Amino acid sequence: MKKYYTIGPLVISLFGEHKKFKEFSKYFQGDILEDRSSNIDIEIKILDISKKDFEPKYYSSSIELTNDSFYKNESNFDYSVENLFENDKMTKLKIFPKNDTNIKKKIKNLINGVNLEEEFMNEIFSYKFFWSIFSLCLLKKEMIFVHGGAVSNSENNILFLGTGGCGKTSTSFKLLEGDYNYLFEDFGILDSKGNMYSCPKWMAIYQSDLKFGQSHLVKWFSNLSLKKRISWKLKVFLGGNPRKKVSPRKVLESKKIGVKSEIETIRFLVRSNCKKIKAKEINKKELVERTFSASFRELTPLYEIFSHPFAVSLDNKFPKFSEIEEKYKKIANQVFSNKKAILLEMPKKTSPNEIIELLRK
Repeated sequence: MKKYYTIGPLVISLFGEHKKFKEFSKYFQGDILEDRSSNIDIEIKILDISKKDFEPKYYSSSIELTNDSFYKNESNFDYSVENLFENDKMTKLKIFPKNDTNIKKKIKNLINGVNLEEEFMNEIFSYKFFWSIFSLCLLKKEMIFVHGGAVSNSENNILFLGTGGCGKTSTSFKLLEGDYNYLFEDFGILDSKGNMYSCPKWMAIYQSDLKFGQSHLVKWFSNLSLKKRISWKLKVFLGGNPRKKVSPRKVLESKKIGVKSEIETIRFLVRSNCKKIKAKEINKKELVERTFSASFRELTPLYEIFSHPFAVSLDNKFPKFSEIEEKYKKIANQVFSNKKAILLEMPKKTSPNEIIELLRK
């Protein structure tokens, strides 16, 4: 059985023989594609481990390698990646779910109320695997991934950039209470012409996002089961900052999901020990450097993967990480060409309303 999807401008085919294919296609975060005449950018197959056909040249503890592809072992699944660096070839991903036979782990998960299906899908659709690979597929199309959030309306398309906890999500959801539409949170897709694409990656909602009372988040939380709400509030009471991954479509109405929009306003958010908010314009070179650092810190699994090939052999077709960085920054320079960016350095407890007030000035 094969299905077709799009994530941003990339076309993805999904094929499965494994019993988890139905679950996988349910959780898959792309938009269903009816017109199948487009070229496929990424092919994903969900297969039984007995279908493994990878023939490695080099071995390590959790990764197997050829000169241009790799096979990786994760806790709930294995996967292989081919054609990740050839611009004229379709990237091929094969996912091999593991059958969990660890009785102690099953009992522990049952006691803790862990949804095994959700745990499995969250591991696949994380920076540990899918979104890291997807970020490299974007480079093949002269596009980049950014760690940011974006909203748009008929008058302004705003891109927020920064590291985790800087206020991107809470500020975006405060703006969504008005006439702004949602484009992305956490994983943004930008093309070299300065356009932003809607991305369906599941958002991570923290208690720190909820505390400002944004209506969409409050409604989402109130719709959780009583058991989940009690568990959440208990973690808060004990000093935690609980988190839940959820599809944007579970939080927002379909009419609040935006479409491809050109970047008009850029705000890079930083929290520090300053006493009041400081705003200053930054040049393109600084913006590119900050954006790369804020984004690629999320892709730590790639550092492990790309260190292996050059440890076992210098005769391979893997790019060095410095080459990936160079290509990213080259495209980012095009993305941000003729764009004005403001750095907002803020006290730790700055609220979304205070950030929005600065946007209006």
